[in-house]
This record gives sequence, C-alpha cells and structure tokens, in this order.
Amino acid sequence: MEKVFFKARPVWAKDKEQESNCRLQFKATVPDGKQAELRLATSGVYQAWINGKFVAYGPARAGKNHFRVERLDVSSYLDSPLNTVIIEVAGYYCANFYIMKQDSFLQAELILDGEVAAATGYDFSARVNPYYYQKIQRFSYQRTFAESYKPMDPADTFYTDDRAGEEELAVTADKTIIERTVPYPQFEHLAPTALFSGRVEHIIPDEYNFDRYFWQVGFREGEPTGWKANEIETSPEKEWQEISFTPTEDAPSGLLKADTYTMYSFPFNATGMLSLTLTCKEPATVYLAGDEIIDGKKIDPKRVRCCNIVPFRLKAGRHHIQTFEVYTMKYLQITAVGADLEIEDISMIEYKAPYIPVPQFSDERLQAISAAAVESYRQNAVDLFTDCPSRERAGWLCDSFFLARAEYILTGKNIVEEAFLENFLHEEVYGKVPVGMFPMCYPADHNYGRHIPNWAMWLVVELLDYKKRTGKTQLIDRFKDKVYGLIKHFEDFENEDGLLEDLRSWVFVEWSRANDTDMVQGVNYPSNMMYYATLKAAAELYGDANLEVKAENIKEKILQQSFDGEFFVDRGARTSIGVFPVPESTEVCQYYAFFSGVATPESHPDLFKTLINDFGPHRDLTTTYPQVHKAAPFIGNYMRLDILKNNGYDDVVEENIKGYFYGMAQRTGTLWEKAEPTNSCNHGFASCVLYWLA
Repeated sequence: MEKVFFKARPVWAKDKEQESNCRLQFKATVPDGKQAELRLATSGVYQAWINGKFVAYGPARAGKNHFRVERLDVSSYLDSPLNTVIIEVAGYYCANFYIMKQDSFLQAELILDGEVAAATGYDFSARVNPYYYQKIQRFSYQRTFAESYKPMDPADTFYTDDRAGEEELAVTADKTIIERTVPYPQFEHLAPTALFSGRVEHIIPDEYNFDRYFWQVGFREGEPTGWKANEIETSPEKEWQEISFTPTEDAPSGLLKADTYTMYSFPFNATGMLSLTLTCKEPATVYLAGDEIIDGKKIDPKRVRCCNIVPFRLKAGRHHIQTFEVYTMKYLQITAVGADLEIEDISMIEYKAPYIPVPQFSDERLQAISAAAVESYRQNAVDLFTDCPSRERAGWLCDSFFLARAEYILTGKNIVEEAFLENFLHEEVYGKVPVGMFPMCYPADHNYGRHIPNWAMWLVVELLDYKKRTGKTQLIDRFKDKVYGLIKHFEDFENEDGLLEDLRSWVFVEWSRANDTDMVQGVNYPSNMMYYATLKAAAELYGDANLEVKAENIKEKILQQSFDGEFFVDRGARTSIGVFPVPESTEVCQYYAFFSGVATPESHPDLFKTLINDFGPHRDLTTTYPQVHKAAPFIGNYMRLDILKNNGYDDVVEENIKGYFYGMAQRTGTLWEKAEPTNSCNHGFASCVLYWLA
C-alpha cells in the first residue's frame, strides 16, 4: 500500500487525549499550487475549512485502533497566495455507539504539487474552539454530545487570517492507518421553504422534563459516559422548555424579529449540517431546532430521544454559523431571542452517499416509495451501514443484511457492505461482549456486555448472501475463525434436543408481541429457526458436512415441537419432564419458519396459502386469525416481502409494499423504522424495498 503520511505525526493538545468533548481547531497556512491533497485521520469527528470555506466532514469509521485516512482534493480551494487551512476536530472520548471511545488525535498533512506543504507535528498550530460549551448534556444515549455556543464574535477572523493557535500540542503514539474504501459525500446544499411564523414567550415550567437518556449517562458502571448534572455548563433541552411557541398569521420574511420564529420545510427528510448567514444589530440568541415530522404546527426536537436543538449566542454583527455535527430533519425552526435577525442563505449541507439515480416505476405510489428508499439508503450508507442517521448513526447487524441488498441493486457493487463487515475484523474481543459473540452494532463501545445473540446469527446469513451476490470469498475466509467461535459460543446454550434455550442478554425477534419477555424465554423458536439458518449458511460457506447434519437435526426438532398443525408457536417452556410448546403464535414466527427454510411452500402448503391470502398490510385482526399476533415492520413484514419475492408473487409484493410504505413516503420522503412515526422516520434497512421491486 502507498505510504499514507510522509511526514505528519498524530498529535493532540498536551495531556488532553482523554478529555471528553475537547474541540480543537488545527491551523496551517500554505501557498497556492496546481494540485493539492489534504490527507487526515482522526479518532474523532472533523470539519475541514480552507480560507473560510467548508471543505468536508467525516471521517469514515473503522474498528478499534484502526483509523481510515481521508484523501481530499482541495486544489480548487487554494485561491490565494497564502491559504488558511483549518481542521476542527471533536475529540469526544466518551463511550457510545457512534464514535468509539479512543484517545483523541489528528494526523494530517497537505501535499502541494507532490511536496508536503504542512504536516501535524511540524506546521499545524491549534486552539480550543473558544465558543462551544464543552460540559454539556449528551445528544442522545447512542451518540455523543449536544451543541451549544457562547457569544460568537464576528470580528474573530481565525478561519481566514494567518495567526497561529496557542494550544500546546504533543505527539501521541503511532496509529494504525488504513484506507478509506467508500466514496466521499458530495456535500450537496439543500434549501428549505418557509412555512409560517410565530411568536415566543419566556416561561418557567412548573416541572422540567429531562430525558434520562441525556442526563443519567455514566452513572451505572460500564454505561456510556457524559458529564454529571452538576458539571454541565448549559442545556439546550432546558432552554427549550423555558420557551413557549405560538403560531401566528404573519408571513415569513428575511427579517426575524426578536422573540419570534419561522418554521421551514426541506423537500424531504434530510441529514446534514445546518448553515446560514445572519446579521444582528444587538446581541442575540438563535435556536436551530428540527424534527422529521410536524404535529399540526409544532415540532418536538426531542421526539426520538435526541437533542435536535442548537443555540448560537451572537454578538452584534454579521455571522456565518454552521452546526458542527449532522442532524436529521424535514422541519427546521429558527427562533430569534433578544434582537432582530436578518437571515440569508439558509441551507443544509447534506451528508449522504453520492448521487444515485432513482429507479423508475409507472405506478406513482411505487415511484414515491422508490425515491424515499433511495433517500433512506443514501443517508444511511455514507461510511458504513447505519440504522438511522439521527439518534444513533450506528452500524447494526441485521439492518446491514437488508441495506446490502439495496446497495447491490442501486450500485451493482457492495463497497459499503465490505467496509462495514471489515470493521468487525479489526478487533478480536469487543469490549465486554462474551467471547465468540459479535457485538450488535459496530464500531461501538460495549462496556457492559449487552448484545443481541440473534443479530450475530444475521451476520453469518449475510456472509452467505454476500457471497451469492458478489462471488467474492476473501472476506468469507477472514471471518472463518469468528464464525466458528460464534457457533462454539451457542453450543453452551443447546439443550438435550440441540435447541437453544435461555439465551442471554437481549434476545430480539422483532418489535411486537413476539419480543415480550415471556415469549423469548425458554426455547424461542424464531431464534432457533435463525440458528438453523446460521448453521446451514456456515456449512455452505466452509464446506462443513457436520454443520449440515447438525442444522438438519435442529430443523427436525423445531418441526416436531413448534408446528401445531396450523401455525408455528413461538416458544417452548421447560417442565419437569422436558420442553413443551406453549400454544401461542405470532405472525412473525411463521415468517421466520419460511425465511429460514425450516418450512417451505411444499412442506407446509396450507400455512403458506394462508400467509399469502389472509395476512399482510390489510389484515383485519378482529376477524382474520385474531389469535395470531400481528407482525411489526421490522422484521416480520420484511421477511414476508422476501418470502413473496422468492416464490414469484411479484404482484402481491408490489401491493404489500404500497400498503406498508406509501404513507411514509408521502409524509417524509423517507422510510421509517416502525409503522407509525414514533421512532426514526429514516431507517436504512427500509431501502431494501428496491430489492423486492427489482
């Protein structure tokens, strides 16, 4: 591999590598030239700027102790005899599911016409960002910190002048630098449309409603860390509760008067950095807040337990402000407090995968769903596969199985999937996750061992699907020891019938009755159906006849115990003389049976016919098999669509997809986690509809 850094060393502020939420602005000045490339790697999140112009945000994430290099062509930004390069890095250093808790560092150099013009450890100076609040509440349990800013001085020209930062930097330990393999975002600008205006009043609520996911983080040993309540300098969540909002009939304009707000709408539910220019003649505070949906004329920026509220305090003058982190929203509320604001150039700098053409359909409902699926895919396939681009930005297994199929349909390749899977190979043991088990999401911190055993099974099934899609085997071979380690882990939970019993941690079937505690205890048959599929996949991947035999034995036991002659039941309970099935069935259990191959249309024709004709998005639970609990979107409805597709029911697939997804596409232009907008309204796995429609 080409040498990544010729001169640069990894550096950080002296003695601050393990300081939470430390934001440094690294700076170098370089001459102009014809060809310029900025290379950088960091354990945190960065924004790059040249001569006051935004360049990029990242990086692409990797597994523990591995860091992917960003190679940015910045030739067009060097437009002066002397150019100011700023790389702002947030060293979050807190456990979460988004950016792993690792010592903070930046390693960067700018190569100008083939020569190193500036390198960390030599030419970059730095300062701590003087305007952000370091000790602040979490953004969410799964991500790092919220954003809030101290009075910003428009006379501060640090981003464009040639003065050096004053922070003392120290060289840190050498890092394992690897290549970024996924495409770079194009950072498209998306403009919103003004909807209506309103006025604000300052109140003191009778009682504050503080979400424990923002505050009680780090109090239990091993949980993600954050500042304690008595340490926090400011709270956007608290400030938001001290303001009441009332819509008015006033038409929105470029002048936002003091103690008023304007609500905007983006063309679709989007993800990126909010950017705007504004002028105030007196000190003011502007709040940027957003959500994916609107209820009447009000948004709830805490709806999905994340803090989509960013206060900027401003001194008098003209300002360009931009959020440091990315946010997901269709609706943006800009609120002025303390003084009038003249607003210009509102946009979102989108952070998503590069442009992908939307597959075309003559049916307008399918066309709307197709466009929403592409948006959902692009926002959840930037550097790896994520569940949602908002609350978590985490790379979850099982989700990845469906995202990978969408990637192949949309791009003809599986570059992002390969990067996602490769990350799991960067670490032997994942925090306190049991030996042999895969973490439920990664790269992420798992400091108290919670895991989803079912999601580890999905990784093995995905590997087989990947091999069938691509024909590649290198990743398959690299995973061999880990796959067999997983099977060895499960052997400790096999009962006398060879079935898994009393799996530990978070046994997850889907978001429905099927996942209630009593349903997943004992012998959970959907979990065992996936275990059968896992063993079958491993047997095929590695040519292991013994695993094939073991899988068939498990299948036979499931059929004996779970099928009652009409439906599969979900669980078996242990008695003094053995395990006996409990007569209760869920819709999703039937889908697990057919998806895994435990059942087939040939082996269970009556049940298959019932599922095709009587189940689906329009089933009336009061009259049609009310004893069978309804499936959730994820994962039952997805398995249903896969089963229909694989058995040639294309017309039923299309009608089901319209029934499940059209309302989502209409409302947000993206596809959701659940049937109702109670969680994320932009979930990556839903883009798999394009696979079923292909």
